[in-house]
Amino acid sequence: WETHGFFTGRCFLCEYDNRRQTQDTEDCELCSYYKVFGDCDGGGKPYRLWVRAKTNPLRKRYAKLFLEQMEEIRDAENNNR
Repeated sequence: WETHGFFTGRCFLCEYDNRRQTQDTEDCELCSYYKVFGDCDGGGKPYRLWVRAKTNPLRKRYAKLFLEQMEEIRDAENNNR
């Protein structure tokens, strides 16, 4: 709490983007992930599968898919600059 403040129990990406853009909102619409892929916690999305995975091999597999999506977002944002 001292370092990052209070999290509302939502995805860390939405929390980060809400803080970064200094908006006092709980909408995910400010999140880079949401803008490209929609709700990160939707069924079948790598983030949700990663968070709920029960074994390390599954966590690694879904984390890799999620990281690939994040890299895609980063590359798209860099190309728009």
